Amino acid sequence: MATRILEISKSNLDELSLRKSLYWIGEDCMWQIDENNDYWRINISCDSDTIEKEYANLNALINDYIIRYKLSYDSQITREKIIANALSKLASDD
Repeated sequence: MATRILEISKSNLDELSLRKSLYWIGEDCMWQIDENNDYWRINISCDSDTIEKEYANLNALINDYIIRYKLSYDSQITREKIIANALSKLASDD
């Protein structure tokens, strides 16, 4: 069995998104999440024939979730500004 390790900054990815990515790892592979204050550390173990494919797949999924996470965060700030502006205008109309 072969093992690969992937470290991801917690500032780039939340735990739910990480677990959603790991959901798609093949059934013939095992994985484990370790963490410290700043990083997620994922150990993936598979047959040596499939480890590189699964590692690349996990990398692609995590990159996708990182983009989604950042877009969601950025759009949340924009939504909050729009709501605050609308409430401010409503308050001034009274």
